[in-house]
Formats: sequence, C-alpha cells, structure tokens
Amino acid sequence: MTERLAEDLRPDFDAADQMCRYLQWRDNGHCSSTGRCFDIGDAAALARFDADGDPFAGSAARRP
Repeated sequence: MTERLAEDLRPDFDAADQMCRYLQWRDNGHCSSTGRCFDIGDAAALARFDADGDPFAGSAARRP
C-alpha cells in the first residue's frame, strides 16, 4: 500500500486515482512484494469506494 501511495504523492493529488491504485493492489497484488495482497485487515473504505466511487468513502465521523 505504501508503494501505491508513493506513486500518487504529487501536487495534483487525485483521491479517486489513489483509491483505484489501492483496488489494483487489493485485487491484483500490484506492487506487492509477494504478487498478491496480504493481510489487508478491515478495508471498508475500499469496499465502499468500489461500490459507489466516492474516494472519501471512509467513516463520515472522520471527515473534515
């Protein structure tokens, strides 16, 4: 996941692009050292983004 974030840290940061990169990591193991996603834990925000496309799909309680 860190490599996925590092690829998108730039002045024109795009949250939707970042979430798509995380989905590639989760679903295809992209940039994973093992070739697959391992020990992702609770990925509720990814599931919500995958369902509705909202890049800020995490807990509403944590939104600014």
